[in-house]
Amino acid sequence: MRTWTARSIMAIAVGGALALAGCNGGGDEPTASTASSSLSSTTTSSASSTTTASPSTTTSATIDPAKLPPEATEKTEAGAKAFAKFFVETLDQSQVEADPSTLVAISEPECQGCKIYVDLSRELAVKGQHQEGPALELSDIGVRSSSDGRFQFDLLIDERPTRTVDKAGAVVASFPADKTTLRVDFNWISNQWRVKQAVVVV
Repeated sequence: MRTWTARSIMAIAVGGALALAGCNGGGDEPTASTASSSLSSTTTSSASSTTTASPSTTTSATIDPAKLPPEATEKTEAGAKAFAKFFVETLDQSQVEADPSTLVAISEPECQGCKIYVDLSRELAVKGQHQEGPALELSDIGVRSSSDGRFQFDLLIDERPTRTVDKAGAVVASFPADKTTLRVDFNWISNQWRVKQAVVVV
């Protein structure tokens, strides 16, 4: 996934503080699959060591249910899938707006994959940059496991070509079209779905 790889590499090169998307939580480790060279060089496989990102110290926040699509507020599989679509849109918007507040509100503090997007968004804001427009589209959802109030999904995501621009509209970086699979764990906490884990599958 371009935003988890190329941009993560850029952030690591600049600040040395970000590690690959992933969380220390429940669910299986990602299994090997076909991926681009950039993905395979930066993401965790089943044989790799765990992420080195420091645990987030952010206090768990919640989102106003009114800001969620109505169908994403239901404690059902359909509700969790609707929340998955909202999650992908939120990842995208955190980069377009250089504002991670909604992402923080739907994520648990231990979700290191979420934290990478939050940190990247904040870095864009500091630099006066943003993603030029929406780039992520959820094309399919695979159910890996489910129980009462818990779902693990594989989210198949298409990424349109996009660019990072500064306040003047000058292009800072360009990214080609791409595809990826994002494995997520959603838990029903405080009467709403929350992201416990997000990791790119390779």
